Amino acid sequence: MNSKQFRSMAVILCLALIGLVAGIGYLLYQNGPRVRYLNFDSEITETAFTNGTNMKIVFDRPLAENDYSDEISFDPTVNFSAQTDGQTIIVQFLENLQQETEYSLIIKPEIYDTKGQKMSSKSVKRFTTAQYEFAYIERNYGMGDDSVLQSEADEIILGDLNGTRNTIFSHPVIRSFKANGEYLLVVGVGEYSDEIYVVDINSREHKSVEMPFDSRVQKLEVSPRGNIGVFVLQPDFDSVGAEKYLELANKTYSVNLETGEITELVDQDNYPVKSYDVRLDLNGQYILSQNDRYIYQVHSPFNDYPPTPLGSFTSFRDYIDGDKKIIFRKGEDFVKYDIATGEIETIDFSSDEFIQDVAVFNENITPFIATYTADSWRAKLFSFDSGTDEEILWQFNSLDSNVRTFKPSYDGQLIAIAINKTSCDQDNIGINAVCKNIKTEIFDIENQEIVETLSGFDLVWLP
Repeated sequence: MNSKQFRSMAVILCLALIGLVAGIGYLLYQNGPRVRYLNFDSEITETAFTNGTNMKIVFDRPLAENDYSDEISFDPTVNFSAQTDGQTIIVQFLENLQQETEYSLIIKPEIYDTKGQKMSSKSVKRFTTAQYEFAYIERNYGMGDDSVLQSEADEIILGDLNGTRNTIFSHPVIRSFKANGEYLLVVGVGEYSDEIYVVDINSREHKSVEMPFDSRVQKLEVSPRGNIGVFVLQPDFDSVGAEKYLELANKTYSVNLETGEITELVDQDNYPVKSYDVRLDLNGQYILSQNDRYIYQVHSPFNDYPPTPLGSFTSFRDYIDGDKKIIFRKGEDFVKYDIATGEIETIDFSSDEFIQDVAVFNENITPFIATYTADSWRAKLFSFDSGTDEEILWQFNSLDSNVRTFKPSYDGQLIAIAINKTSCDQDNIGINAVCKNIKTEIFDIENQEIVETLSGFDLVWLP
């Protein structure tokens, strides 16, 4: 084949290829838009998907602006909102997804591109959510030594329901810790002052957080989604004296978990914020602080805006409606506070029994009742739906034990219950003292059974 023939053949092949591509493009255009892939805020197999997180449905072309919520559904069912952005439909989850669950996303063909062509057929995409992961403290008390500083190291253990247990961090004595999916914020006990560490869960590397003065940590919180922590410090009264104690006690600091840098919170007049309770929202956008008059205020973690007072409440209990509302205790009542409007709604549980506490199980408010008698300790969690009979989610009866804490998983399917002996040897190490023989049970609500028992406490579900 001479060069002229070769050039002719090359031209013919190129024209044929162009024609083929054009033909395929025409056929695809005639068939309307197609789903290319799903894109999540974070790795779906590693992260619990909670209220407010997003999933993007990416198409092969720009879509006509429309509300396609009615054309999208999930199995199992999920509450969500949807909006169109170019060739993407952004789905925002309005509840926590169940973990270790396969979901089907069903998209009806009534979705149009900008040329008016609609999908040729229904599209189904499947994804599986992350397994349950948790972290907890396993304390080692040494060879019978009851002093604060022990000869053996305490450990923070990362675990799952398949029996996997890995030590993430150890310290001679761990007072407390909090965690999200990326970092631990850990308080270790030193001789004259507590020590604070930020631990990377994946790499196991840790860095020290600078303590502004010798003190003990009174409160500690971490945002589940934003890499922000907050802590409150308390100096030793006998060491610093009355005047210095009043100056320093309850000072509040935020910490950037990525860098370890701290910021002292101040008010609009540049006075230190003194906190008796602190909380963080889901994404680390603000800090909720209670002062000595029981007034809760919203603060910027970095002093970017002046504090906003919310009102006087006995204590914070939980967030609900994707952090849009806060559940407070106000005297003997529980109320919902709407952050956007400032409206307060009293929650009526229609129960003759005293409600000791509440928990939120995937956006459902669940009352906790505990009663003591001369010979037993009784507790229960029950679902609340006005006008219907209560459904017992979990109950506990014991002659020699009581419930210290209970923590629902993000999807509300499991609950971790820390159980103390009624009469026990307490360690007096943590922010709240625990029995040395404390245990944590993980209870499956649907199957009404204990699925795991741990020789540790302060369990944190990882988002």
